[in-house]
Amino acid sequence: ESVLFIRTTKQNGFDFEMLPPIRTSVPRMPTPPSLQELSFQSLLANVGSLTSAHVSSLPEHVQLTLFDGVLAKGALNENVLRVFQQAARTCAPLFARIESLNLKPLPPRPTATRARWLGDNPSWY
Repeated sequence: ESVLFIRTTKQNGFDFEMLPPIRTSVPRMPTPPSLQELSFQSLLANVGSLTSAHVSSLPEHVQLTLFDGVLAKGALNENVLRVFQQAARTCAPLFARIESLNLKPLPPRPTATRARWLGDNPSWY
């Protein structure tokens, strides 16, 4: 298959030349995510509302992948860690993964910091 290409020259005015067609790559649509990927992303987004019974009911490889996803997302807090630790009682690979991180509990936060910062009787309040 050829395409007609017009090229201008100074001598003859117009010169007609047959060239091969230019192949352009058509951008393809990305494949839509699978139902499993969508379900996992939804589970990861709502990890804060899961209980240890929910996590324990998942297969071991999904528990590990979910825990790694929580770590990658930065969504690990004390409550989520507690849920995974309770679920790890029945899942040895998850227990080993949590133990390998050597996580320590945070010290308790002081609740009354006003007295330290402003004194007992702040005059400018």
